[in-house]
Amino acid sequence: MLYSSLEDMNADYLAAESHFKHNSFLLSSIPIRNKVEIFTAIPPATRDTFNKSLPKSATTNQLEAIILFSPNLQNVGTIDNTNSDTTTTYEKSITSSFTFSTSQTFSAEASAEVVKSGFKIGFSISFTEQWSSSNTESFSFSVGPGKKAFTYQGYLQARILRYNPVDDTFAYDNSIARFVTNIPSTSEVPLVSSI
Repeated sequence: MLYSSLEDMNADYLAAESHFKHNSFLLSSIPIRNKVEIFTAIPPATRDTFNKSLPKSATTNQLEAIILFSPNLQNVGTIDNTNSDTTTTYEKSITSSFTFSTSQTFSAEASAEVVKSGFKIGFSISFTEQWSSSNTESFSFSVGPGKKAFTYQGYLQARILRYNPVDDTFAYDNSIARFVTNIPSTSEVPLVSSI
């Protein structure tokens, strides 16, 4: 392909680099699944951050990536069965998705770990077409006599990082969204404040 603009060529190069990461058709006949990084805090708006994130469909003159950061937990249910001689079951629907709308599909994997009160919760996410719309599932958990349980759902903060090929700059847009996982975890002690 011949380019009449260096900015257009640089934009196409960055789009391919962010999509295939370090995989290339020269190294392997078929690129392996992409891995994206979940940052502990919002990272700087740089090319390195862009390349470690979820590639998003390009607009007419800019490329975008979804930056995932600050893994955390939200309480979705608690059973205090300490004064009961029977098993109690709790059932609830949980919704998982990005809180901003996106109509594209993803093909990438990520993993994160949340540490609260000395308790570690790890989760792995496979980003596929299911994340382009919200998904609601029902789940239930049971607590035996004299026990207490707290159930949490992992979430991440998400921001859009834009690359402008005209001036070769990276900048975040103004919105901050959430990505809520479909992975519930239970603890015997409270890890975050109740809903």
